[in-house]
Amino acid sequence: MVLLALTMIFFIALAVVYLNVRSGEAVANFSPENTANYYPLCNTDNTVVPCVKEETLAITIQLSKYLQEELTNRAVAQQCQGGGPSTMNHDQASHWLYSNRLTDNYEESVRSVTNVKVLMLANPQWGVSLVPAGPKPSPDQVIDTRDLVKQGGLAVLDPSLPLGCYLRIKLLFTLSVALVVAAGVGALYGLWMVGARYIRTRQRSKQTVFTLIQRIMESLHTHYSSTSDPHAFVIINHVRDQLLSPADRRALSKEWIQAVNYIKNHESRVRQESTILGGEEFEVWRWIAPNSSGPSSLSDAPASQRRNKTWQGQAFDTMAGSPNSLPISPTPCLKIRHMFDPDLECGDDWPMRVKDAILEKCDGIAVTHIQVDRQSREGLVYMKCATQEEAGRAYRALHGSWFDSKLVTVKYLRLERYYERFPGAARAIAPLKPSNNQKLSMPVHNWTSPMEAN
Repeated sequence: MVLLALTMIFFIALAVVYLNVRSGEAVANFSPENTANYYPLCNTDNTVVPCVKEETLAITIQLSKYLQEELTNRAVAQQCQGGGPSTMNHDQASHWLYSNRLTDNYEESVRSVTNVKVLMLANPQWGVSLVPAGPKPSPDQVIDTRDLVKQGGLAVLDPSLPLGCYLRIKLLFTLSVALVVAAGVGALYGLWMVGARYIRTRQRSKQTVFTLIQRIMESLHTHYSSTSDPHAFVIINHVRDQLLSPADRRALSKEWIQAVNYIKNHESRVRQESTILGGEEFEVWRWIAPNSSGPSSLSDAPASQRRNKTWQGQAFDTMAGSPNSLPISPTPCLKIRHMFDPDLECGDDWPMRVKDAILEKCDGIAVTHIQVDRQSREGLVYMKCATQEEAGRAYRALHGSWFDSKLVTVKYLRLERYYERFPGAARAIAPLKPSNNQKLSMPVHNWTSPMEAN
């Protein structure tokens, strides 16, 4: 119903415009008494060229009126019904006058058409234009009016159209413009969709690559932890077949190659080698074990000899605007996973070292509360920032980072749940600082991962 009403309003508006145009058009008045008309009459000095003899003026005016009506009918028929050409050349106009018995003979018709052209040229308000014969002249070409009178044709270029024809022409024009605009919008939308799909595909591919890297590293670490052979290795293709289903091996072949190359070029704990098994060469991964000389365990080692846990780069992009980061932080509280392994931690001060690592990574961010869940099998740390904006900065600094060979992940936690778990956090408003200024968790050199370089 709304579409029908809009269509009716459109046609009513066109009708009003048409009536206004018709009312503004002056009806051709050929009367000699009309002061707007100009009649170039010949004189004895021949100073008026071209001109009409006074004794032929009356009949020429009458013939001009007849030709104007005929040319208008032809122009309307051409625009509204697809009729023949609306222009009449000199011979056609002469034949038309003679065939309609408006002149006594053909020679008189030829002379009368010449006189009619003179009057039409002098009175453009009659709506009849003189058009050059032959090819269309160039814009800078000067046309002699005498040539137009002798050889030019007659045509009504802007006839007054019937209402139905006027509405149909305007409707077709509107539809054609709408189709062109729709085609342009459709083309732009298609390009935008292609670009957006390409970006999404590339982001998914990157995410898949680093997910594979994480799974590979976990598999290699598990394999190394379960064997007592320090020189143990695993065949790369066997790891692939273990992690990927047969259907995924073909679909993720490109991402798998990228993950293998990343580990080969950027992972210091794994060495890629070639070895011969059963007479066939295989590419293998070998986990490089730490030096076992010295104390029998970390807990037996003095604090000065314990290995410092460090941040090891970014696994995937978490900057503002990336698909891995929310545009607005919903809460100032964060839940951080994989910051430690309770079975491998030693000493009484390891929770403080975990806190220091987080604060050093979040340098310049207002962190007001941190709690390490010492019994968590997932290495959980809870953190509250001064504002939601600060929490967003901390999220982007921590989420997707490698810390002590573990991929750290972060998610937001509702403020009320945080206060239920840690009531004292509501009173913590002062920004926290690391226990020392040595920044032991930060790498000596600012290493940049390929993801950060891109």
